[in-house]
Amino acid sequence: MARTIVKQVPNAILYDDGCIRVDGVVASYPHLDKPWKKNANDKEKYSITGLAPKETHGEAKTLLVEVINSLLAGAKMGKIGAEHKFVRNGDTEDGPLKPETEGMWIIKASENPDRPPKVRDERTKVMAPDEILKRIYPGCVINILIRPWAQNNDFGKKINANLIAVQFVKDGTRIGEAAIDDDDAWEELEVQGAGDLANLDDDEDL
Repeated sequence: MARTIVKQVPNAILYDDGCIRVDGVVASYPHLDKPWKKNANDKEKYSITGLAPKETHGEAKTLLVEVINSLLAGAKMGKIGAEHKFVRNGDTEDGPLKPETEGMWIIKASENPDRPPKVRDERTKVMAPDEILKRIYPGCVINILIRPWAQNNDFGKKINANLIAVQFVKDGTRIGEAAIDDDDAWEELEVQGAGDLANLDDDEDL
């Protein structure tokens, strides 16, 4: 059954099945080739964080907030803290601020191991796990399809987002430290031949 557009704004589309597509976000912490968990007691999940520039995604963020408020009202949950919503302010995020979140809206989404999100290239081809590792990296630009939902149980009150799909859009500036160059840390070693080894005294320390 085809999705129908309920509302469309620049860089975001709300569909009639509750899914939201957000375009042109920067990938951060991608775990898409296999489920991952941060701590030993956590549950493994597929996940990604999308960083949406405030200067281009203001209307998209407003649409996401409208959906969050609708879910809060429908679940009769009252007010919840910003840390319990899947959309957060990158300039006021709890904990040490990171350069990559400055001027960004943070969009977090995850999915259970038995429902891996589809990950597509720019031509919409579904990628295999090894292709995902090569194409989706922190800093590349992606589109994401998410489905927000209200959690109201013994584990807390939150507005989460399932990760339905990800599409690679284009390369970007990689987030995080670059690999450290080791070229000047080594010197060429003289390789010892088999004959030299045979001449070692039996009691010589190796």
